[in-house]
Amino acid sequence: MASKAASRRLSKEFLAINENPPPYILAKPLETNILEWHYCFLGSPGTVYEGGEYHGRNFKPRSIIRKLKFPSEYPFKPPAIQMITPNGRFETNTNICTTMSNFHPNLWNPAWSVSTILNGLLSFMNEEDSSVGSIRVSDIDRKELAKKSHATNMKNRVFRSVFAELDSVEQNFSAFKVDMTVTPTKKKRTDPTKRDILEKSSTKDVKSLQTSLDTPILQKRVGVSKKDPSNELSGKNSEALAGTSTKTKEINTNSNRLGSFNLVWIILLIFVAYIFMSKLSSRISSSN
Repeated sequence: MASKAASRRLSKEFLAINENPPPYILAKPLETNILEWHYCFLGSPGTVYEGGEYHGRNFKPRSIIRKLKFPSEYPFKPPAIQMITPNGRFETNTNICTTMSNFHPNLWNPAWSVSTILNGLLSFMNEEDSSVGSIRVSDIDRKELAKKSHATNMKNRVFRSVFAELDSVEQNFSAFKVDMTVTPTKKKRTDPTKRDILEKSSTKDVKSLQTSLDTPILQKRVGVSKKDPSNELSGKNSEALAGTSTKTKEINTNSNRLGSFNLVWIILLIFVAYIFMSKLSSRISSSN
């Protein structure tokens, strides 16, 4: 039984993988057990697995089916990984040893997700490194197994139930959203809102919708909304005039203070001179 932490984490990852599926990979948990996931790899173009379907306990048309079994302590413990579809790279229904499987719990990182695990496994499948659960067969045998993979997967009841959208090779390619006629390249990420609206629009409206979606929304503002050189110059001139006016006021104030100070001294000197002259005049009169 899944713990609350495992259930929340796996539910979140299921939503994420549906919204942004990894290239050449499909993955789903069983409806009855969120700890058991089935995934399907579409054979990578340019490899001996091209056109194959590989179920890892959950996959179909020309794809390799594999099974992903998570512990109840996930994401703090790694999952066990198996492949169900005969593929020539891994033994079927046998735990596969990778750095992200239960063979190496000491290397496990809780930040790794279902997408991380499956991308790593797909990359490992396209290599020739040996590990527990891996096998070696000729490229001719692997290509032959890839051709038979869809028919093999369709005999698997769980695969048909989990990947009902893969009941034909044509639907398989469509479900993986890849074009097998060209070598895959890194696609430019599309704005989800823009993509959804464009897909629901008629062909005639696409061009006008694209233009409207790319045009920024203009907001009404009072006054000037954009920078105008003349307005900017006027603003700078106004600031300069304001600064000059302030300095003039300060000079005038200082001048007024200095004038008042000098006037007080002049009056004081006149008063002292008057007293001095009065005393001098009194002495002269007394001596006479």
